[in-house]
Amino acid sequence: QIGLHAFAPLPDTDGHLPNNSTGGPMSEKSDPNCVHDDSAAPPSNVDEQDNLTLGQMFGSALAAMVGVQSKQRRERDFSRGRASHFIVVGLVVTTIFVLTMAAVVTLVMSVAT
Repeated sequence: QIGLHAFAPLPDTDGHLPNNSTGGPMSEKSDPNCVHDDSAAPPSNVDEQDNLTLGQMFGSALAAMVGVQSKQRRERDFSRGRASHFIVVGLVVTTIFVLTMAAVVTLVMSVAT
């Protein structure tokens, strides 16, 4: 049976636990039932993740389609994105755009006659 401390200190950015010798509930006493995970914490910033999310890919495709993609985001896309994913997202965005334009033209033509 493994228990976790309710008031366990959080590791710093290097994954090390603080050394607190005050003797309070946050002190570092060895407890065989307390588990400390020394593995690296997941990235707190979305831009530090390995893969792009679906929303980031659609946002990049829309920005590139309009021509307002920033250099920083373009570099992020090329370094972390997969070409096949962007091709699929680009095809979906283009299909939605074409169908929307066809619907607008059909609506305008039906109102004009």
